Amino acid sequence: MNQGNREAEFERLLRGIRGEEDVVDGEEVFGPIKGTSTTGTRILVIDDRSDIINDFRKSEEKYSSFQTELRACFYFFRVASRRGARLSDCINWISEQEPFEAIYIDGLLKDQGNGVELARRIRELPGLKYQPIAIITAIESFFLEQTATTHETRIMGKFELTGRAAIRKFRTDLPDLQTQAREMFWTDCQKELSVALDGGLGVREAAERLGSLLRDHYGISAWYFRELRGDTLDAIAMDDGLFEAGEKLNLDNSPDFQKELVFSSKPNADSWQFLNELTEKQVGARPGMLGHHAIAARVGSTLGGGVIALLTAYRKPEDRKFFESDARNLHHAAVLLRLALATQRTNERLEALTDAIGTVLRASSTAQITASLCDFLHTQIQESLEFRGHKTKTTARLFLRGTGMLARWGEAERSKIGLLEEHGVKPISVNEDCVYSRAIISKQTKTSLDPEECDKKFKPTTRIKIHSYINVPLVYDGAAIGAINLETGLKDAYKQADVSIVEAVAGAAAAAVLNHRSQRFMTQLAQLTSLAVNPAASEPSDPDALLNRGAKILYELCGFSDFLLFEAQEVSDDPWQIVKAWEGDDCGNKINRRPLDTLEGMNHHISTRWQETFLKSCLDAKTNEVIFVSHGNQLGVTDDGDGLLRPRGRPTLSHVVVLFGEPDAQKTRALMLLFEHPSPIPGHFVQVFSDYSTFLNTIYSTTFAEIHNYGEALTAARIEARAGRVYSQVRHSIASQLASIYNAVDLGRRAKDADSDILDEVVERVRTAQEDFDKSRVLLKSPEYDTCDLVGLWRAVVEDMQPRIKAAGLRVETRSEEIEAYTDPKLASYVLFNLLDNALIHGKENGATLIWFEGLPDGKEGCAVCDNGNEIDPDLVRRIFNMGATTKSQGGGQGLFLSQGIANDLKGDLVLIRRDDANCFELRL
Repeated sequence: MNQGNREAEFERLLRGIRGEEDVVDGEEVFGPIKGTSTTGTRILVIDDRSDIINDFRKSEEKYSSFQTELRACFYFFRVASRRGARLSDCINWISEQEPFEAIYIDGLLKDQGNGVELARRIRELPGLKYQPIAIITAIESFFLEQTATTHETRIMGKFELTGRAAIRKFRTDLPDLQTQAREMFWTDCQKELSVALDGGLGVREAAERLGSLLRDHYGISAWYFRELRGDTLDAIAMDDGLFEAGEKLNLDNSPDFQKELVFSSKPNADSWQFLNELTEKQVGARPGMLGHHAIAARVGSTLGGGVIALLTAYRKPEDRKFFESDARNLHHAAVLLRLALATQRTNERLEALTDAIGTVLRASSTAQITASLCDFLHTQIQESLEFRGHKTKTTARLFLRGTGMLARWGEAERSKIGLLEEHGVKPISVNEDCVYSRAIISKQTKTSLDPEECDKKFKPTTRIKIHSYINVPLVYDGAAIGAINLETGLKDAYKQADVSIVEAVAGAAAAAVLNHRSQRFMTQLAQLTSLAVNPAASEPSDPDALLNRGAKILYELCGFSDFLLFEAQEVSDDPWQIVKAWEGDDCGNKINRRPLDTLEGMNHHISTRWQETFLKSCLDAKTNEVIFVSHGNQLGVTDDGDGLLRPRGRPTLSHVVVLFGEPDAQKTRALMLLFEHPSPIPGHFVQVFSDYSTFLNTIYSTTFAEIHNYGEALTAARIEARAGRVYSQVRHSIASQLASIYNAVDLGRRAKDADSDILDEVVERVRTAQEDFDKSRVLLKSPEYDTCDLVGLWRAVVEDMQPRIKAAGLRVETRSEEIEAYTDPKLASYVLFNLLDNALIHGKENGATLIWFEGLPDGKEGCAVCDNGNEIDPDLVRRIFNMGATTKSQGGGQGLFLSQGIANDLKGDLVLIRRDDANCFELRL
């Protein structure tokens, strides 16, 4: 700077100190002034000195001509005592402008006050709470004081630079100034979230508070906090005004950058990303997002309930772009929300556990029980690992009947338990050194949490290297029937909470399997005993046929390896002889009758080793016991090596002797069972064997007087239990009809209607109540089987319900011509009535317009009642057959519960599935 310029600058400073107004080119400047440039970053400079403002204007004009790479669009505002230039005028003017990228304010504004106070008032304007602002001062004490107390506003020295250098510094300091404002915004977001969550606010409400901050103070045009469930992103909270993505967004329809973020399995991959000007490749199936700016954060792991969530925010293409720091800060906010969500999901997980146990206990077959168990564990534990890119497997191994081999049940084998060689999976021996065997033999859980178990031999069912597993034995009433196994390639994948959940449902599943088998056995045995007492012309009822059928249902119950039926020999050197024998096959699927010539060889072994047999020790016990159980390696009948008695050379691990007949030993028959299970039989099976001995008495007795009503007695308890529920339902129905009758009479009396009209209404209501009562009587009887056409039963139900169908406004179709079934027509009609009634009540509100009746897929016996409504909420599906489950204020929620019970009585099941975009209640017979 030459001598003349220095003198001019000094003179200008003196005039400013004296408070004299500065005149440039004969014109005084005050209020808002626009700079030379019309493009670039918008920057506002506020000062009280006209000479300073004019110097900035001239410097900016020169700067804009040369510094094109740092172009900025400057605005100036001189604060003065003149009209239109006061501090309040400045505030009003700023509120009417488009947002500035930065505002630089003089520290002391003479009679207009403090620059820090002006900054505070600017930030009180709507949408400017986090406006980047810097204070410029030449007073050292002011500088030191404000830098010590002001964190959200930068303090700059006024005379560090002048002229064009100052203009350049305004532009180059802009990123730091904006970063400071952004950090202030995100710090407030963290505080707001923490206060909301600590104060007991729910996850949705807390997320909506965060969304309000993003929308009101950060220019966010759309945001979503979504939880990954299955292949769907479910919104916990959202502002969806821009893209209309919906509450549920299938992953296939989500932006590609989100899918990459969700499934990123790289060890050091960031859990956030920022993407400006989204491309066609990044948006994938959502082209409406093209050009928008986005930040996204993924949170979730096996910690905290395994919740995986995605927090995403968008700005419009014309708005400011995002920075990487925005993505990191968004991730911090997402972590807070996820931790709160994890607690919520843990509570939901406990509720799901309760529902899963209930589902397992209500299942009507071993396959259904095991399917429910594996599905629950996969959803609650394994899915979170799969979302992180790790392979998992959830399988169960159950004993094949009578073989001591463990057959696998898994995702590929939903419909079958047995020797699954067609799937390439052979059963393993319980004697093999593997996790299953160790868990079953010890009856204790084995996991990778046990240090001594981590490196032991593990027989994997996948090709992946197993690093973590949970293996829990299926144990109930002293017996182990198999084990459930969870495994993955991730180290330390499972927590103690996961082990507890598996143990809880495994115990319920073991109880359900054994109790289900016992109930089915008792039902079948009751029917078989009834047939022995009252032979049916259509079924063979001679003693030999009955024994064969009895052996079959006993085999289905306990899976014996050998069933030997002895008789006392009155004229023989051998006191006891095997008269009939059955053995289970190698696959555990069926039993075979042993031929007579084999029996001769078996009896030879027994006669030579009679004193060593377990049967002999039982007969010599001289007690009142009729059931004798032995475990371990003591053989009931030995084999001297030629393989006739034990052709497969398998050890006998448990065996039972059941005595029946007259107390006199010479008239007592004995049933001997040899088991292949490596652990004791369930304790409650002792009563089952006692009932079986009663059946054998029926077959061998010359008079049936003592057992005449045995079969009927076994089913009476089930009918009695149902009667209470039926009575409750009928009472509710009749009460509703009586209330309608009262209303009809009362309204008719007030309106002075003709007596005949009132009576017609009353008669109709009484008739309806009588029909309800008649239908209920059908439920209080044992099934009476006959061949019938399910289509004909359906059409009769539809005809009776025409008024209801018309009132509901739904179409009803029949899509099958004939479905023949061997069942009880009246009970089946009741089930169809309830299914149609349920569809009429709930279908329309669920979006249905059509109800139809059809046969089951793949020619299976039974039928289905379907509607084209929306998919039913999974939570309702889980409990829809529960007693009292209903979504209506009227009705007791018993119809579907009773219908499923009747389906079970008909040796079938009633299930709800989603098939081909339809809700289908399938009656499987």
